[in-house]
Order: sequence, then C-alpha cells, then structure tokens
Amino acid sequence: MNSSLREYDSLPDRLRLHRQVETRAILIVEGPTDSRFLRSVLPIAADYFVAGGRRDVIEACGEAVNAHKIGRIAGIVDRDFDDFVQSSTESGLPIVSYENADLEAAIFNSSALEDLLTEFAVESKLEALGGVEGVRERVREILRPVSILRRANALQAWGLAFDNVSLEGRLKISSPELNVRDYVAALLRNSPRHSASDGAPLKAVENDDTPMCPDSASLLFRGRDAAAVLAVLLRRVVGSLSHQQSSADSIERMMRVSASGRPVDEDAPWVKRLRGVLGEAA
Repeated sequence: MNSSLREYDSLPDRLRLHRQVETRAILIVEGPTDSRFLRSVLPIAADYFVAGGRRDVIEACGEAVNAHKIGRIAGIVDRDFDDFVQSSTESGLPIVSYENADLEAAIFNSSALEDLLTEFAVESKLEALGGVEGVRERVREILRPVSILRRANALQAWGLAFDNVSLEGRLKISSPELNVRDYVAALLRNSPRHSASDGAPLKAVENDDTPMCPDSASLLFRGRDAAAVLAVLLRRVVGSLSHQQSSADSIERMMRVSASGRPVDEDAPWVKRLRGVLGEAA
C-alpha cells in the first residue's frame, strides 16, 4: 500500500466490514512472519490481519471490540519485558501473548529445538552438555543478566539500544560466558540517548530481580538473544559449525522453519488462553 493510501487505511474499519460477511474467528498479529507461522501451526479456523506492531495490534483490537462490538476476535502479541500486555488483558481486551517474551522464544522452548540440535549438533558433545535440556539451561544461564537488563530498561525507560550491541560477538567460542560489566559498558557506549544513571544497570543485575515467564515459571528471554547464544554453542560446545553456518540470523530462521507445520501443543497455556478468548473448545 503506498503512503497516500496508507494514511486513509483503518484496520478497525476493515475488521468491521470483514465481520459483516465472515463469521470465522479473527486473529490480529504483529507482522507477516507471525501470520505465516500461525497459519501453519494453529488448528483454529481463522482470518488473519497484520497490524504492524504490538501497540497497533492492541489498539486495533480495542477499537474493534469496544467501538464496533466485534466478537470472536483476538490479538496475538509478544509479551516482551514491560507490563503493557498485562495491563491490556486486565482491562478486558482479548489479547494473548506467546509463551515467554516472543514467538522465537516460544519456539526455542518447543520440540523444534530438539529437531534442530539433532540435525546440527555433534551427538557426543550434546550429551556431554546434558542433551537438549542441558542446552536450554546453558542458554538461560548466559541470558539471565541480559533479561534482567531488558526488564529494568523497559520499566525505567533507560533507552538502552540492545540491537546496537552484538550479544553473539561478545561470547567466547570455546566456553561461552558473558562478561556482564563489559556488556553493560558496551550498551552504554552504543546508546547515545540513554538516561541510565551511573551504575544503575550493573546494580540491577546485582540485585538479581530475574524476570520470569508466568506460563513456564522459567527465565523470560528474547528469542533472538537465545538464537545468538545457541549460534555460538553450535560452533564448538555442542557442534562444529562455522561462523557463516551459525549466525544468529540463520539459527533464528532454522528454528522457525523447524517449528513450521508442526501443530502447537494444545495444552500450552497461551493456546488455551486463545481458545478461551475466542470461545472455542479445546
């Protein structure tokens, strides 16, 4: 859609017109990737609409429900590290978040990771680390301070530019460890508009207020962060891939492909919430 037409486009109005001719469930998602993935894994007959971002999903969903009285509708979004999703659901909006912080984190926690490791890990190395669950625990261990920083950054509005610092590039290949002090220093250097006071980020990590996923009661983490750590592990610790074969981008794509077409776990809390919001039986 070109810019001159986009400014006149209203997703809630499109939803209202759509409901006049279609009775199937309506799912509003953040982007095309979510739409493609969910179409391949969700056993729910639904029409998908892409909103363009989490806030857009929630705003469109709110207007569709409150102004247009559209039923059997849900917005599916990333939980992320703030409380925006929680406040939206508490206000009564039909918003459902994936398990953990985002779609990629949910995939990392699924059986798709086992398929990926079966294909690309060295069996003896994988067993030495404790198998698939050993890999998950190692990734979470490395990511714990990063998740603490992401949560504090979201709550305190520090403006830390995490995307400007390569997590993958700050991990040793032979024995991946994260030097938290150096990582924080890199974040501050590469966040020109940050408002964090001296020592506040490090203090947040030291206070160990670890964010937890309410669905799994395990560490809340970003899927791309997990892909970055997994990429490094696959180069020596559990595999022998080259840097070109195991970038964070490629690992993220491989996890998504591995999960595509595989029906979701019907017992997953977010799937149960979705069915409840849509009024569908399991």
